[in-house]
Amino acid sequence: MELRRSSFLVFCFAPIIAIFLIGPAIATELVDAVRAGNANRVVQLLDSGADPNKGSPYNGPLHEAARMGSTEIATILLRAGADVELPGFGGVHPLHSAAMAGQSKVMSILLKSGAKVDSLDNTGRTPLLSFTSGDIRDVDTLKGLVGWRRRSKSP
Repeated sequence: MELRRSSFLVFCFAPIIAIFLIGPAIATELVDAVRAGNANRVVQLLDSGADPNKGSPYNGPLHEAARMGSTEIATILLRAGADVELPGFGGVHPLHSAAMAGQSKVMSILLKSGAKVDSLDNTGRTPLLSFTSGDIRDVDTLKGLVGWRRRSKSP
């Protein structure tokens, strides 16, 4: 009788435990696939139920795609519902990540997808300020940020 009761409990609770363990594992796998630049794996994981807004304890998958400059993966994540304003570590948004890394093409995709050029991180820095405080001196990134800022301020 005891064996059946314990088997029943394992049978009932195993799926619940698996859901709690698999969710974070898929999120980590998604971030790993983004970092590796593996667009096919990103699509597979998203099709398997990975959340495009969950990632490592530091940043979401879109932050990583923005930092890496992967326009293909950024587009895939956005189409899957990635939040363009998702705050990551230190309140940094994906646009901050793209700006700091000088990734003007991804930055343009993020802005066209609704990223706010004046979003603030936890220290009150905009993506433009984050860009100027870094070591990257990409003129296209600077022009993109200033141009979007000017357009967003015009009446």
